[in-house]
Amino acid sequence: MGKLTDTFQQVREAGKSLAFCGEEKINEVLRAVADATESQAGQILSENAKDLARMDESDPKYDRLKLTTERIHGIAEGIRSVTRLPSPVGRVLSETLRPNGMKLTKVSVPFGVIGIVYEARPNVTLDVFSLCFKSGNACLLKGGSDADCSNRAIVSVIHSVLIQQGLNPNLVVLLPPDRESAAELLNARGYVDLLIPRGGKGLIDFVRRNATVPVIETGAGVCHAYFDRSGDVTKGAAIIRNAPNKTLIYVVQVLPEVDEQQIDSKEKYFEYYKLNEPFMKLTMHQYPQIKDGGAVIINDYEKFIDKVFYTIKSR
Repeated sequence: MGKLTDTFQQVREAGKSLAFCGEEKINEVLRAVADATESQAGQILSENAKDLARMDESDPKYDRLKLTTERIHGIAEGIRSVTRLPSPVGRVLSETLRPNGMKLTKVSVPFGVIGIVYEARPNVTLDVFSLCFKSGNACLLKGGSDADCSNRAIVSVIHSVLIQQGLNPNLVVLLPPDRESAAELLNARGYVDLLIPRGGKGLIDFVRRNATVPVIETGAGVCHAYFDRSGDVTKGAAIIRNAPNKTLIYVVQVLPEVDEQQIDSKEKYFEYYKLNEPFMKLTMHQYPQIKDGGAVIINDYEKFIDKVFYTIKSR
């Protein structure tokens, strides 16, 4: 048995109690969590400052880690928006009548206990709790060590609301930020029903390769940034430095106007841009700030068109 086995068991038992919470109660609790998050913003920001003090301001993760009053308000509004969603629990997904008269009904039910592994984004703590709770699931949170103080402050707020509402605080538990805890969570068969990694490609790949618990593999996000020659280079460089994925950064000059009625296929679009290619070429030395942010300038317009055409045509 691992050191977290008792914790896993407590969360699993707590999750069973959600079966007795109706939709109205679920939404009431979520609204209370949103209100408490805003009313206790000072304490959350104080703990967030401790995390920020340990990180270099030039680190791309700094802005993702940083909380402000405005960001906390946005997070609280996000929780309130979840209360306005229909409950995903108990929906009839399909019905089948067998030849022998037996009626089969497929109904949506909670998973049970969901484990979330994520990086230095304290907003995720509230986001995933609200979604898990709304869908009738308990959750085990494994956040990054960079955001540990922030995460603990946020979970403390959630716990206080759950207790006030007469619910088991073990419906959400934040695990220690060490690697041993991550290893136990990834192998908590019989306790955790589903794992969801929330972060960059490295984290997602690590969880997928090492977990013995079922995993929902999320995408690494939209990986391509497009910087136009007419853009503000300082702002563009800051955005690129903060981008979690920098494999393909297309830097293009001002693109000519397109008659979208006549250019209605990718081939025509590519042909049109090839005509303008001599006027659109860029070199890395023209944008040293972009290069310093980790960008790769690619003047391959076939790839460019392949990535962009359908987005433009779907506007």
